[in-house]
Amino acid sequence: MRNVSGVQAMHFYGGASDVFLICGFTQSAVGYRNGACVPLKKFDLANIDHVEVLKGPAAMLYGPSDPSGMINYVTKQPQKEAAYQLSNP
Repeated sequence: MRNVSGVQAMHFYGGASDVFLICGFTQSAVGYRNGACVPLKKFDLANIDHVEVLKGPAAMLYGPSDPSGMINYVTKQPQKEAAYQLSNP
């Protein structure tokens, strides 16, 4: 997020919740995960594939969001084929 212009991370309550400041507006209590509205809370980023940031009024096209923009967390999808790994000690 630090490479996206106009987006700053704010940490509250000892790091229990991550809130972002997008173009001067604080993000509301609603976030997006795979395009669906979810309550904003801190969750594990190990399962996140990539993060999409949509800034400005174009974010209003995707439902209830702030006028400054929205952040969508996209999770990893399962592989089509199983992957195995063996190692010789």
